Amino acid sequence: MKKLYTFLTLLISLSVFSQVSTVPSTPTANNQITITFNAIGTGLEDHTGDIYAHTGLITSASNDNSDWKNVITEWTENTEKNKLTKTGDNSYTLSITPTVFEFYNVPTTTTINSIAILFRSADGNTKSGPDLFIPLYDEGLNVVFTQPSPNSVYNLNESVNISTEASLASNLELFIDGTSVLTISENTILTTSHNFNTAGNHSLKITATANGEIKEATTNVFIKSPTQNITKPEGITYGTTINSDSSVSFLLKAPEKNEVF
Repeated sequence: MKKLYTFLTLLISLSVFSQVSTVPSTPTANNQITITFNAIGTGLEDHTGDIYAHTGLITSASNDNSDWKNVITEWTENTEKNKLTKTGDNSYTLSITPTVFEFYNVPTTTTINSIAILFRSADGNTKSGPDLFIPLYDEGLNVVFTQPSPNSVYNLNESVNISTEASLASNLELFIDGTSVLTISENTILTTSHNFNTAGNHSLKITATANGEIKEATTNVFIKSPTQNITKPEGITYGTTINSDSSVSFLLKAPEKNEVF
């Protein structure tokens, strides 16, 4: 009997921008920021009640990312300030206003590295997942990828949308796997699409040049190999099997699935 066995790849991302996005895309501590939370794939997907933010700051005084400063409410404290506004199915927003300094009640002399945030139900029993961190940028020139999210997964030859945004009008240059593929002048946004015809990891880099200053950002995508239908090798059991040559095989039962990442 033939069964489906597929190459298993573990992708661990240090960023979770598929869950959160911001306006502006390169926020500073002096900005008003709109944070959009996409609950799909989180513990709050299809949640029917109100959702609140548990949030603080990672500053230069923080020892690590678990050392939140200026947390605005206790875990189960629900106020209008930390309540999200529902904008659609599984879509919510939170306004950090009028500035990050004022919202979190910190002096403007504070060096803020990122906003630390976690979304939860009103009773605190359900949460979105791991802590999320939204980096804050220095004033001036900055550039980010708004698409794709880091470690996004695509099929061979699938069209991948690529979008970047700079904080100032800049000369923008896009590199894929180290090769320059597109350049535009005096703009804040670069958008294009690309078809990857080889499997594996691929790197993307955007550089922004303005007023003699250069900033860059990087991200990556993973392109899947085609799934192969093969017969299960002899001696392989579900879970981890150490083979005679010291290699390791991992066999996962996943009915009706075509691939696993």
